[in-house]
Amino acid sequence: MICLARLTVLLDNTVLNVAIPSLTREMDASTADIQWMINAYSLVRSGPLLTAGNAADLPHA
Repeated sequence: MICLARLTVLLDNTVLNVAIPSLTREMDASTADIQWMINAYSLVRSGPLLTAGNAADLPHA
């Protein structure tokens, strides 16, 4: 199950990597700006996975 969740994050990061040239042109972003975008996007997409995984491990009431 965790592999499926990780796969979605990996696919989303692939889409972001394909969009990097467009982001650089449209936003006139530097290399550091692009790196911040990639890291922020990964954190936002991966963060809920930890919460959902923890909630799934809780015993059902």
